[in-house]
Amino acid sequence: MAQRQKDEVRRAIVRAAAEELAAVGFEKATLAAIASRAGTSTGNLYKYFANKDELFDATITNDIVETLRRLLARRVEALGSARSATGLGPDHPYRVASEELQRFTFDHRSEVVFLLRRAEGTRHASFADELVEELVRLALAYAKRAYPKRRIAPLERRSLLRIYRGFLGAVASILAEETTLRGFEEATELFSTYHLTGLRALFQRSSPSEERA
Repeated sequence: MAQRQKDEVRRAIVRAAAEELAAVGFEKATLAAIASRAGTSTGNLYKYFANKDELFDATITNDIVETLRRLLARRVEALGSARSATGLGPDHPYRVASEELQRFTFDHRSEVVFLLRRAEGTRHASFADELVEELVRLALAYAKRAYPKRRIAPLERRSLLRIYRGFLGAVASILAEETTLRGFEEATELFSTYHLTGLRALFQRSSPSEERA
């Protein structure tokens, strides 16, 4: 029984750390504030974690970071060459991948918000920028599958960088603002429809001239 209680306290501290990191970032997060969120004392927190760095490593794990990258890539790749997600059945790989990504991001909402908004001063400081580049790469690969005759000009690639910076900002806002799973799912579906419609319009338009690129 005692061991179970200790495990519960440790999990509560890690959850509180994720919430505090998402709210204020690593530099401003204090062990006192985290302990208060967890409903324990700072002294008791030190029984589980020697310092803030150790607690950070237990909270923003490499597994969370890599799983988020993998699920995002899987979702884009699962769309295949379909030019619209509308009408895809519930068993379509894209729908399955989207649901898995939604569940993961909602279950790790604070950690994802931290990675997208508050990671400055940590080893994950470049995470959001790197993810933007990866999403642009995936979008260009998708365009090659769905619109094989379409040439993407440098100007459009720069536009995609701006689009995906906004995309990740919107994802972070949805996670921060929608506190129920249903609200999160509905908000995500609405935003995904908007996003995919915009990409389709971009890829279906005539290519910009090389002079403008």
